[in-house]
Amino acid sequence: RIIEMNKDNVSRFNKVLGNVYVEVTPIDDLTLRSSYGVNYGQFKFRNFTKKFTAGSLQFDDRLTTNDDWNLSTVWSNTAQYKFTLGDAHNFNTLLGAEKIDFESEGFSGTASGFASQDRDYAYLSQGTSGVSVSGFGNEWVLKSYFGKVDYDYAGKYLASVTVRRDGSSKFKLKDKRWGT
Repeated sequence: RIIEMNKDNVSRFNKVLGNVYVEVTPIDDLTLRSSYGVNYGQFKFRNFTKKFTAGSLQFDDRLTTNDDWNLSTVWSNTAQYKFTLGDAHNFNTLLGAEKIDFESEGFSGTASGFASQDRDYAYLSQGTSGVSVSGFGNEWVLKSYFGKVDYDYAGKYLASVTVRRDGSSKFKLKDKRWGT
């Protein structure tokens, strides 16, 4: 009975991940790199339970459906330069910028009281009772700028300084969106 009741139900998750980059060295000790990544996900769920009786218990029909998707992209750019002053002062510098975009949307719904128990006619718009739908959406951006300097003296002593500035659209007050 359970297999028969669930044979037409659907639960599917699709995901696409990808990243491409280009890296060039236009002059000795200078490396420029740019990369772009994508993360896309899509989720679909559909469950239709037909009306049935088990002994003295009666169960109503019910359709539950969800459909969600999300997309995240990351674009990073860096410049790295290495140099030596004299014979013992070695520097490794890095400057970069990164942007992350995120977007998602989804809905869910339930219904019952279907005129037909045929799955081909079980859609939210055909339910006569308990119809409920809801949805959501989300979107934000994160931008970052950063720099780093590594210094070593004759391979014995190391000092490193890093500075990073991030901004996020999640913070509603415009004067509070950036931090260092």
